[in-house]
Amino acid sequence: MALPKLVTPTYELKIPSSGKEISYRPFLVKEEKILLMALDSEDNSEQIKAIRQIMNNCILDDVNTKDLPMFDLEYIFLQLRAKSVGEVVSLEFNCEGCDTPIQLDIDISKIQIKETPGHTNKVEISDEIGMMLNYPKMDVISLMGGEDLEDNKKSFDILLNMIVGCIDSIYDNDQVYKPEDSTPEEMKEFLLNLSQTQFEKINQFFETMPKLEHEVHVECNKCNHTEERTIQGMQSFFG
Repeated sequence: MALPKLVTPTYELKIPSSGKEISYRPFLVKEEKILLMALDSEDNSEQIKAIRQIMNNCILDDVNTKDLPMFDLEYIFLQLRAKSVGEVVSLEFNCEGCDTPIQLDIDISKIQIKETPGHTNKVEISDEIGMMLNYPKMDVISLMGGEDLEDNKKSFDILLNMIVGCIDSIYDNDQVYKPEDSTPEEMKEFLLNLSQTQFEKINQFFETMPKLEHEVHVECNKCNHTEERTIQGMQSFFG
């Protein structure tokens, strides 16, 4: 005998970077199992793979998650979680005044992407040379995981790899140079020959790019200390 067919609700949202409207469904027990197994592994690459698989399962429109900036993926996944598990998560903070634990309920369905006025993906290295940068995608961000970032040399190498992975083009007054026309070593050598001031312009792009961020007001009932906290990144909202 055939079992009853379950009807899953569908919802819509707009992708922050493009404004494209997409339909999605909540993740089901089978996707929850995928996520829990990945979280238990504590393997960054496995967690990223699981998140991508869940999103590919739940997004009902033709969307290539590999092409989406990381902040788009974080926003979409947070909305998936809100419709799948619950819109309110409880986060715990320690009071900076007396170290008392403070629990705060946050409606994650209302979290939005924060944009910095004046932000641009065009970086003017000098009067003659500039760069066009892409936002980091999940594959690029994965380069930052699972490494000992206390090792300064390794940390800097990871940063260089991330920047190289985000370069759309380098241009001067005469020509546009695409990454596929050069080796990764040549791209790194270009970056290593920048001055500190020029390199800081690239850092500024990453510092000011859109991000999943939320300001919360924290108040301690024990010592009456109040403060504003900034919660940033998808994992910060898991309750």
